Order: sequence, then structure tokens, then C-alpha cells
Amino acid sequence: AEALKQSVLRRAADTLKGTDIFILQMEYELSMALLEEFYKYLIKERGLSEEDAMFNTGEVAKLLMAGGLGSFKPDLVQGWYEELAKLWGESEARKRLNVFGVLYSGAIKGQGSIQPRGDLEFKARETIVDLLRGKLDSLTTYEDIEIPYREKIDHRWGDWKTMKVKVTIYRNRHSPLKEYWLYCPEVFHEAYPGDSDDYYRATQTYLYRKAVLRFIKEGMRNGDIEGPKLLFSTSEVNTTLAVPRVVDDEYRNDPAFKNIAVHHYNHTIVPAGMPCYRDDAFAHVKIAAEFKDAVNFDSGYGREIVNLVEITGRVSDVITGCSTMHTRILREHIFRKFAHKVVENDLFGNSEGSYIPRWQAQEIQALIRKYLRKLKFDTNNPNYYLFFEALEQAPALKASFIQELLKAKQAAKQRFIDALARGVFFMSQNVEDEMGMKREEFRQHCQRLLERPIFTFVRRMVPYKCANSIIDVFEHLSYRERIIKALATVFIGGRKFDDFADKQRNRIRGLTDQDARVREFIWFISNHHVFSSWLLQQATDFGGMLSWLGK
Repeated sequence: AEALKQSVLRRAADTLKGTDIFILQMEYELSMALLEEFYKYLIKERGLSEEDAMFNTGEVAKLLMAGGLGSFKPDLVQGWYEELAKLWGESEARKRLNVFGVLYSGAIKGQGSIQPRGDLEFKARETIVDLLRGKLDSLTTYEDIEIPYREKIDHRWGDWKTMKVKVTIYRNRHSPLKEYWLYCPEVFHEAYPGDSDDYYRATQTYLYRKAVLRFIKEGMRNGDIEGPKLLFSTSEVNTTLAVPRVVDDEYRNDPAFKNIAVHHYNHTIVPAGMPCYRDDAFAHVKIAAEFKDAVNFDSGYGREIVNLVEITGRVSDVITGCSTMHTRILREHIFRKFAHKVVENDLFGNSEGSYIPRWQAQEIQALIRKYLRKLKFDTNNPNYYLFFEALEQAPALKASFIQELLKAKQAAKQRFIDALARGVFFMSQNVEDEMGMKREEFRQHCQRLLERPIFTFVRRMVPYKCANSIIDVFEHLSYRERIIKALATVFIGGRKFDDFADKQRNRIRGLTDQDARVREFIWFISNHHVFSSWLLQQATDFGGMLSWLGK
């Protein structure tokens, strides 16, 4: 299987040779290296405590993500880079791979504006995002880009207008990848503003198109981008507007974009991540006339909409999902008209993957390297299939590996418990507010976790992710007794998106009023983001995911 995988990768890399790849995502997270640098800066240069620096860094991370962790696209792109680097060489992979994200600066989706924690002084009109921008390299600024918009006044939309805005493009100096960030606080104030058909989403994507295509064209002109073969990997339908042929402007028929392939990567099918535009946006956003038939009546909205799924299906050469089930849903429901474009590798399936150095405990990584050496495997490029096969053939070695693995797991658990006790996973600094118990009692509960199995269902708090079903189990008296007898501790909660999170927390409080024992076995995490999530994941014995059927 490993040999076949390498063969598939080599063929793919040969096909892509000489192609400049552009990953387009309006919800692309900052690299962990950059977040870590910002965290250290807040401690060393701004004098914040570790807890306050962690909180503020997490708030910055949440600005860029509508969901709890949002797409794992940074992990996926890191994987692309590392595989291409093996097959093309590092310099060629670095030169050819480009990512365009958005540096939102106003509000966190579902939470509101950032309220920095700790004694953090700002200069006049400076914000915490301005501090972050100081850790990025400013590459270019485009003045006076004209964009369409409709302003909402007293819950009513005004007339269509145009305005000129300034966009600055930054590069992440803490990544080997060419990761670019678009900054325009007037327009990119929040990820996915309003509802799925909010007019401002069209304005944001229009500006994203203008800045990205201009940057690419200038790069081709000055030699930074070689061309002529281009591959656009669009993430979610909101980036479809960036495909040159979709909008009737100066880029639609530009010769610079005549040799372009489009890969659409879909991460979510729920309405929050599948926007559409109201029908009058078609003309004002200047969507090309060839897509006029993509304006149609939608019973869910009760009016005519610009169907971005239809346009995405038509302009994409290939469509992939992030799992086998997700791919099937795309093929059979979402992109049914374009089912022949929805593909999955027959042997390996589709997955976003997960970047091991970021998510696996350092102690466990060191342990695996130790046993790789014992079994005479190459630690730089190990074959894990053969490694675990070899362990099966050596029972004594396997037994010692498991014992050391359990010990390493305890170290990861202790790290999480220490962070939990410091309040890292709570929005409020008041434990009484968060857990309904005194601080000393809370610390005692934390320390008992070390010897207990930990179950986590921590995700974005929305109905279709089913956190309420976990609480249902605790409300069932016989199940509750089984959980308590087993000393199983369940963590739910995560990124707040709307009042669903508050309702579930209140249900837990109601349970603990009835049965005080419950508070020790179901914990509600109110603060969850990329920068601290690894602590939780590494401590977990069982990580669960639930969702409504078909979602």
C-alpha cells in the first residue's frame, strides 16, 4: 500500500510540474509558528502573564475562523508542501505553492469584538491586530480599489453604492510557505458576516478577487510567478468569485489566466459555510452573463438567489470533499449536476489529514522515534505500516512500547490539567461563573482527572454537531450512573456561534443543581481555538464527533 501511495504521489507531482498553485480560502488560519511568536511577544515585550498572552493569542486566532478550529486546510497545505518538496525539491515547492487568506480585524464570528485581557497598552487607534501585523512582512498596498456594497441601516438594506478602499497584502515570515494575508479593516471586519445571504459577503469576496488576481498578475509580470500553467484550489463556494471567468471585469479574458485549472475543495455543506447572493447582487458584482441561469428561486430563502453552488460546479474541473461520507453527500446531493467532477481516491479516500508535529505530543513523537531506531527503521522517512507490523512480530518490544506510551500519555494529560487549572479553556476568569464551584474545589477536580478516562466532544457549538445529545445521556439516570461508576469525564463545549451554546451550558447547570456529582463528570469548555486545542487533543483518551445524518 505504501509503495502504491508513493507511486500515486509521483504521478500527481509529475502532472503538476511547472504549475503555480494558488490555494484560495477566506478562512485560513495563521500558522502555529506565527501564533507562538505572537504569544512570546506579548509575554516578553508587553509584559503579560502566560494566561493573558494565551487568551489574547487565542482571540486573534478566532478572528480568522468562523468555526471552532475551522478548516484544517493549513495542515492539508503543509502536507502538500512536504510531499512536493520531496518530489520537486524544497525551493521549487516553496516557489510554486501560494496561499491567500484574509486578516480579519473587527469581530469574532458569533462572539463580537475582541476584548484584550491583561494590562496591554495601545498607542492611539492601535488594536491587537495592529500588534499582530507587526509580526508580518508588508509586501504591497493597493490604493483605491472600487467595490460595490449595500449598507444596512436600522435592519434595512440601503441602495447599492460603490466605495474605494485600500488593501495591504502581508506575508507570514514564520512559514516556509508563501502565505499571504489580505488586510482591509473597512471590508474584512469579520469572517462570514451576517447570515448566509448577507450582501456584505458578496462585497468581501469581490474585494478578495480584485486583490488576489492583481497580485498574481503583477507576480507574473515581475517574474515572481512563472506560469503559464496555473491551478486554483478554491476552498468553499465563497471563493468562486476569484476564478477569473466568473466576473465580467479586466481579469475575465486576461491572457495571463488563459491556462488555468480549477480544483474546488469543500469542507462544509451547512448553510453557514455555503453562502448565496440575493439576485440583485448579480449585476452589481458583475457576475458574467454566461451564469445568468444560475439565478433561480430557492424555497429555503423564499426568493431568487445567485446559486454559487451551480457556478462553482460549472467552473471547477475537479471537486473533492474532506472524507468518504462527505464526498458521497457532495456527489449525490450538493453537486449532483456535476457528479462526474466529484472524485475520491479509490484506495486512500479523501481526507484533510492532520499535521502530526502540531497535534501529537512531543513525548509520543520521541517514543516512536526511539522504537523506530530499535527496529532499524529510517527515522527521517519512516514507513509506519511496516513499523507497526514489526512491533506485532516482537511481543516483548510491543509490550514495553505500550507501557512507555501510556506513561507519555500521562505527561500530555498533566499538561492539559495544568492549563485547565489556570483557566486556559474558559472565557471568564471567574471559576465560580464557569464551573459553579469554588476555586479550591475546582483545582481538586482538575487533579483527579489524571487517573480518569477523558472523553471529548469539543467542537463549534451549533445544533447539527449534537452537543445536546451528550447532555441527554447525562439526563438519563441509568446512563448517568454508569458514567459516574466508570469515573469517565466528558468534555463538551467549544467555540460559541450563537445562543445554542448558552442553552447547553444552562442545561448542565440545571443538572448539577439536581445532582451535584454531575459537575465532576461533564465539563463545559467555553474557550476553544487553534492555539490551545492541541493541549486538549493530546490529553484525550476518546475524541468523539456527532452530527445530524447527512451533515
